[in-house]
Amino acid sequence: MLDAAALGFEGFVDLIRDRLAAADASFPSRVHRFRGDLLPDLEHVPESWYRAAFDDLAQRGELTQAVGAGEDSAARLSAVGNSYWRMLQDDAA
Repeated sequence: MLDAAALGFEGFVDLIRDRLAAADASFPSRVHRFRGDLLPDLEHVPESWYRAAFDDLAQRGELTQAVGAGEDSAARLSAVGNSYWRMLQDDAA
């Protein structure tokens, strides 16, 4: 199990982005639930982080088909989100 406190909020957002990209590649026709699909192995997540991460990614234009709020958030990465994710991957290499 991963501990959200060890990641910090920015690491939490990055993890959601990474896992959204992977989930979109594997299941391109559905939205992905943050808690149930993307983060089932994460513990000690402050409840406010789900909503804050959703809002942060949505405000940056990185989400599409976004629905819900908080733990029930679900989305896919937008073209902007995919571009930003790819840029982060290139920077890490």
